[in-house]
Amino acid sequence: MLCRGWGYRFSVLSNGRRQILGFLLPGDLIAVTSVFEQRFSFSVEALTEVQVTGFRRTEVIRQLVSSPALRAKWADSVARQIRGTDELLVVLGQCTAEVRVAYLILNLARRMQAQDLASNYRYRFPLKQTHIADTLGITSECVCRVLVRFRKHGILALSRGYLEILDLAELERIGSPRGGSGQGSGGAS
Repeated sequence: MLCRGWGYRFSVLSNGRRQILGFLLPGDLIAVTSVFEQRFSFSVEALTEVQVTGFRRTEVIRQLVSSPALRAKWADSVARQIRGTDELLVVLGQCTAEVRVAYLILNLARRMQAQDLASNYRYRFPLKQTHIADTLGITSECVCRVLVRFRKHGILALSRGYLEILDLAELERIGSPRGGSGQGSGGAS
């Protein structure tokens, strides 16, 4: 479990490219399925200074077997992760770059807000354009163009490791995979 800082899970493809699978915030399990796997199918890297704690697999399994409440909480975490993965798959497969970037930023902002890691829609944001690009399957240049458009339209500002959401309603409109106007046929522009 990540106790402090930011990290991300990723896979390296045969062509050497990196696919970021998800970002880790304080309180996140590296993977909810880790209790049942001997080896991860991904790697993990820190984005900031981090603190991590580990649990003995046998002890977690023993707790899951003996505690229906813990089992229900674990099942809820797995279901939430599957829903998030399904939604991200829709975004990556069917939405424009603008929707993809807005979706990712909204998702991270909601998670940070839920953990009190934000103040007035201003968040510490250690991601670089390459991290966003490697998550969304677009180029860093494309990410840059989208972020510049968002800044020009007063939607958000990204500067010196901080993200400030200036127009949450517009960001939500754009970043909604099922209702935003930016849906497309999977184009990345």
